[in-house]
Amino acid sequence: MDGKIYLSNEAYEKLISHLVKFEENKDAIIDEYFPYHTDERREFSQLIINYLQKIDSLVEKVEVSKELNQEIPLVIIGCQVTIRDLETKEEFQYTIGGPYVQSDSFDYISYLSPVGRELLLKSVGDVVTVNTPGGQYSYEILQIKLPEN
Repeated sequence: MDGKIYLSNEAYEKLISHLVKFEENKDAIIDEYFPYHTDERREFSQLIINYLQKIDSLVEKVEVSKELNQEIPLVIIGCQVTIRDLETKEEFQYTIGGPYVQSDSFDYISYLSPVGRELLLKSVGDVVTVNTPGGQYSYEILQIKLPEN
């Protein structure tokens, strides 16, 4: 992603809003999920720092276009991502969110889950391999977009 990135005005505004909100609340988020100073907290803090730096560098490359789609170049918290299981060829669409959101929906995954962590900050075309208690799975990212609302 060395060149310009073209986003709709709405997608750009949502991305900026997300970045500002996350930057303002990063310490509270870290404290909420990892209240004690442990290796997991340090690892999570680094994840958040890397996340914010990557989005900030993305924003610097954006040029607003007249397109109306909601597609974005990276998986971020709050986005919808479509992936394909490389073994079964089955496609799934997930919304990436926080770990404590109450949802009965199977299409919602936490960015702290094994799948969510692997998808975070990846791009369309990337292949991620996820180790879960149920085994190892490989997925290709097909589409990344911001929610319509």
